[in-house]
Amino acid sequence: MSSGHGTVVAFVTLISGLFVAIVGLATGWPLWAWPAAGALLVGTALGLLRLLRPREDPLGKQYTSCPDLPIDPPERREERLTAVTLHSAEADYDFLFSAVVRWRPLVEPLCSPSPGALAVSAVVERAAQLTRRLPPDRSSLGQYQLRGVLAAMAPEPTGQVEAMAEHVSLTLAESDARRLERLATVRKEESVWEHERRWETSRREYLGGDVLQDPGRAVVWWLSRNNDDVRRTVDDIDLLARLSSAANNQRVPEEFKDLVHPLAAAPEPEASPAAGTWAAPDPVSTAAEHVEEALREWGWKTGDPETAYATQNFAELLRHMGKEQDADQLLQHFLGPEWPTEPPEETPDGTDTAPPPTDEDMFTRPAAPEPPSDPGTQDDPPPDEPGNAA
Repeated sequence: MSSGHGTVVAFVTLISGLFVAIVGLATGWPLWAWPAAGALLVGTALGLLRLLRPREDPLGKQYTSCPDLPIDPPERREERLTAVTLHSAEADYDFLFSAVVRWRPLVEPLCSPSPGALAVSAVVERAAQLTRRLPPDRSSLGQYQLRGVLAAMAPEPTGQVEAMAEHVSLTLAESDARRLERLATVRKEESVWEHERRWETSRREYLGGDVLQDPGRAVVWWLSRNNDDVRRTVDDIDLLARLSSAANNQRVPEEFKDLVHPLAAAPEPEASPAAGTWAAPDPVSTAAEHVEEALREWGWKTGDPETAYATQNFAELLRHMGKEQDADQLLQHFLGPEWPTEPPEETPDGTDTAPPPTDEDMFTRPAAPEPPSDPGTQDDPPPDEPGNAA
């Protein structure tokens, strides 16, 4: 009997004694009834202790002749694998397989002295069957597939143990991963280049074999590209005919020669000094000629007073800029060779020593012209009336 059973019996006996005492005092028991009640309580407690005592095993250890033997330690039924190389679907690229192999025996006694080796071999073979079909750049996908395949216990070929794997890891060497990344980049670039090459080849075939096959097709194509702009297409027939003929390595057809403008003749080469003749050098345009061309574009004439006045102002601007020679050349070109090449000298009192202008100077050196009056404000002569005819 345990100590807990004795505590329960003592507690029940105490509660029962208190209950009997309360009942005896309340009912006024005689004196001889108290010893009888106490004897009854003690007998009840001893009976409870006897009933709660456990029975002894007749075959217990204390009755055996052999001493107790030590308990064997539990057999460790797991093996750890680290970085086992497994073939992939591509040669020279191997996976690194790591896992914890767990196993249990199927028969007793085991014939193999190393059942863990049987379990490891079975797990590795199951993993290799999957990785042989897996591309090397899909190691992360293969890791999750292996976790599902190796998560269930399966017997090995000899039938002695069954094994499974946990904490499965499948990786690729860093050097191999870098090589695969470079190869993938090259394949992508090659694919893009191949598409661009086919697109360019198709475009050349379209232009050379269809659009520029003859000038007529080129004109129709250009008309459709310019939103039916007929005027622009007609202006470009010359260019389209030449382009089509050049694309086909042939001359412009006879029916388009009237629409093709002749090209400017190339300048003849100058004779070399050894030939004994020298070609005259091309005239070099001067600044004055450029100014004259600009004035002609603006509608001014060389002999007009406005032109002379503008020339003098422009020459003064050149003198302020320090270009005395260009200013003299400009004045002599527009106002005649008799125009003085140097500005008049000033006397100490501030007056210049230039001679008084002549009639010709008044024409070649005019003052600022007055602005022309508005044609609309001029008085028109009254029309001839019958009464004023006489």
